[in-house]
Amino acid sequence: MIRIAKESDLPAVAAVYEAILDHEDATGLHYTGWKRGAYPTADTARNIFNAGTLYVGVDEDGAIWGSMNLNGVQLPEYDVQAAAEKAKAHPVWAHFGAGNIFRAFLGGVAQRLLNAGEMNTGIVVFEGFDPEIVEKAYRPFDNLCVNVTLVSTGSVKKEVLASVVESLTINDDARAIEIFENPSLKMASFTITEKGYPPAFARRDADGKPEDAKGLMGYLTKLVYKRYLKNAQPIALVSMDNCSHNGEKL
Repeated sequence: MIRIAKESDLPAVAAVYEAILDHEDATGLHYTGWKRGAYPTADTARNIFNAGTLYVGVDEDGAIWGSMNLNGVQLPEYDVQAAAEKAKAHPVWAHFGAGNIFRAFLGGVAQRLLNAGEMNTGIVVFEGFDPEIVEKAYRPFDNLCVNVTLVSTGSVKKEVLASVVESLTINDDARAIEIFENPSLKMASFTITEKGYPPAFARRDADGKPEDAKGLMGYLTKLVYKRYLKNAQPIALVSMDNCSHNGEKL
C-alpha cells in the first residue's frame, strides 16, 4: 500500500535512495540524474517529511519499497545531467532572448520533447539586452525554473523546467563562438522583441568590422561568419517573436 510517511520511515527511505544509486553504479545506467552525497540524501527525505508531502510504498510485511514526494510539482522525466552534458559538448539549439516568454513556452516545448525522447540535448540561451537575467535568475539556480499555469478550472499546474542547460551573455564571447563553430548546432532562435532588430544598430555595424559589432544582429552576423570560416555548415535562423513580419526583420 501507499501511505503518508512517518518519521520512523526516514532511515528506510534514505536506504532506498542508496539502493537505487548502488544499482546505477553497478549497471552503469544512470537514468535518474541523481548524485551520491548531493541529491537525494537523508536530509532530502527529512525536508520532504517536514513539508508533509512524503509518501512511502509498503509491502505486506511492512517493508518500505519506495517513496515519493507528492507536492503537486511535475519534475523532468529524463536524465537532466546527460541532456546538459550532451548540449555542452554537441549543442543543437541556441536561443537569443532569455525572458519569461522563452522560459515558459519554448522551454516548455523543449521539455516535452525531452520527456518524450524526441530530443536528447537541452537549449543554450544567450541574453544580449540584460545580462542580469542570466547572472541573477539563471545561473544561481542551475538554469532551472518553475513554470506555473493557471488552469481554467482554477487549479494550478507547476512544473520544474530543466530544458535550458547553459546560459550566456554577450560577455561570454569565446564560448558563443565555440558553440557557433560546432557543426552539431542546427538552429538559432529568437525572442528578442522589436528592440532586437533596430535598423540604426544594423547600419552602424555594417560599416565596421564583425568583431566590433554592438547590436545583436551585428553580433549574430559575426557568429555566423565565424561558423562559415570554420566549417560552412548550414544553420536555421528562426525568429519566434510575436511581431509583424518577424522573418523579414531577421
